[in-house]
Amino acid sequence: MRPALDDARAPSLGPVPAVLLVAVALSACAPSGGVQSAFGSPLPLSAVAHDPPVTPYQFGKEFNNQSNPTPQTFQMPGSGDFVAQFVSGYCNTTGGVPVGSILITGGGAPAHYFAPNYVREFDQNGVGTETFTHAATFYVNAGAQLQFQAYPTTTPAALATCVISVSGYLVTP
Repeated sequence: MRPALDDARAPSLGPVPAVLLVAVALSACAPSGGVQSAFGSPLPLSAVAHDPPVTPYQFGKEFNNQSNPTPQTFQMPGSGDFVAQFVSGYCNTTGGVPVGSILITGGGAPAHYFAPNYVREFDQNGVGTETFTHAATFYVNAGAQLQFQAYPTTTPAALATCVISVSGYLVTP
């Protein structure tokens, strides 16, 4: 059984005053024009000091499965290693055959497969569009080539033309 609360006692505020004092002290010590932040809000990437420095980077690539099994490539910049954080795009397909997966390889990273989030709208001729959005983390060496392939689910001859966008940041040495 819980002890009764003594109404004559004031409730303890616990660690709240210490947190408020730290927040006030930090805001008072901040240099004029310095980085400003509210608790609970992450700082933008550009406002955070990184060692080594990082630069936001994104690229897009159009590819299709006509060249399978030979992948189509994208040359990464040589100015820093790339850390991918988000992959999105769409595929236009024919023959009513959806894309089963998108494969990204190369650049010193293991293979990564991304399945479309099936938003299919096939018309009367079997042509449709599928989209995909995935949070991801993978690493690509500076100056390396990334390779892209699309795999239809059932009929390898079905044409899939895809557009992919990859965003993240470059880590400069």
